[in-house]
Amino acid sequence: MTKSGVFVQALITRSEDQTKKLGVSANRAYNYRTIQTLREDCMPKANIGEIQIYYEEHGKGPPLMMILGLGQDIATWGFQISEFSNHFTLIVFDNRDSGKSSDSPESYTTETMARDAIGLLDHLGIDRVHLLGTSMGGMIAQQVAATAPERVFSLILASTTSNGRD
Repeated sequence: MTKSGVFVQALITRSEDQTKKLGVSANRAYNYRTIQTLREDCMPKANIGEIQIYYEEHGKGPPLMMILGLGQDIATWGFQISEFSNHFTLIVFDNRDSGKSSDSPESYTTETMARDAIGLLDHLGIDRVHLLGTSMGGMIAQQVAATAPERVFSLILASTTSNGRD
């Protein structure tokens, strides 16, 4: 369970007095919208340049960063997270303009998004990862590997393409 999930579970199980001390009425503590708002306030986000990247870490083991394609969010990795977290420390995140990450104030490229991924590694203090990218996430992963090869143990690409340059 993520840190935000633990916090929300603790909030739900607290007595009425304890809930009031947290600044939430007991009646509202069980309201889905309130719980969702509290979860979002506790969600891990990294400030990368001008945006905030929402991320999650799961499991223990060698680090594996998984990068999604256009318009997808972390929920897409549901089946993979449950299995891969038995073997790896997973780093999953929502790309800019997707999911719970902030919108980009300007146009961007896969190179920009690769800098976001590298920035997230910096934020987490992770030197090197196994890197998995699917669809556009594979293009971003290739940019990470080309830009910072010293940060990549291995590169796994699925349903993707190169940038098409000669």
